[in-house]
Amino acid sequence: MGGANRRPGASTMRLGGVQESRVREYERELPEADKVFTLASGDLRERGWHRLQRREDEYGAALPWAKTRTRFRLRPSETTIWAGPNGSMKSLMTNFVLAHLAFHGERVFVASLELTADDQIARIARQMLCNPYPTRARYDALMDRLGESLMVYDFVGQMRPERAVALARYAATDLQARHVLIDNLTMAVPPGRDSDEKGARFVAGLYQVGRDTGAHMNLICHVRKPDDDSRILNRYDIRGTGAAPDQVDNVVMLQINEPKRRAINSGSDSKRDEPDLLMTVDKQRHGGFRGRLGFWFYERSLRLVESNVETPQDYE
Repeated sequence: MGGANRRPGASTMRLGGVQESRVREYERELPEADKVFTLASGDLRERGWHRLQRREDEYGAALPWAKTRTRFRLRPSETTIWAGPNGSMKSLMTNFVLAHLAFHGERVFVASLELTADDQIARIARQMLCNPYPTRARYDALMDRLGESLMVYDFVGQMRPERAVALARYAATDLQARHVLIDNLTMAVPPGRDSDEKGARFVAGLYQVGRDTGAHMNLICHVRKPDDDSRILNRYDIRGTGAAPDQVDNVVMLQINEPKRRAINSGSDSKRDEPDLLMTVDKQRHGGFRGRLGFWFYERSLRLVESNVETPQDYE
């Protein structure tokens, strides 16, 4: 569209110096002409039609569990926050999800700033082989299958938020990762006087990387200490001002079923059939499902299954 960068009638305007300066500043922020379309545009018309045909319950990468398959997916260009209290299996679940995707050929990049690379690989092997002490032959076969699809960043410690965003962009652009995990927000933006503002900028930067590259960004966050550990958490419990969950596409809350854990510790089996972990999809911008799902935990394999009569199966 010709002239999209020029305001109609701008040449005839007579303004004071301050106002004229503001107009020039505004004009510099006008969109490029090639970003403006009319509905007569064949390109935009086709894009809209293809978008209409897309089924959100079948679009994107599926998580390992049948109950999540049509309810929640990791779609291209989106950003997901996985949040919960300490000990709520956030890293355990997200690392397994990404290893599952790598096993099926999707390129993933994991930057855990709290676990060494060898600790991460040992845990993934234990989860996927359902054995804390697998044979070397089975271990090597799994590593061969994961091959170039699983990339692990071997660094533990604090990282500047700008560097973490740059790392995510490098992973998505140069390494062609389709799923990127940063574990976790506090290692890039420690709690402090200006952490809310820094955290919001960091999440905005990560979100933009996803939009620019088509990769799915995953970020682990912590929540404020709940006053009632049996209360179902939501995205407003995430530490900070609320800007982080507002900016992203999806928010998944994870929390241990504390009433069940207390019952077990006291010797009662009254809550034996209840799930060990609750996963709440509290925000999903492009999907219809919002709700809570339960999972049962197996210590030997560090795996979560979707019913109390199911046992984890090996990845062969």
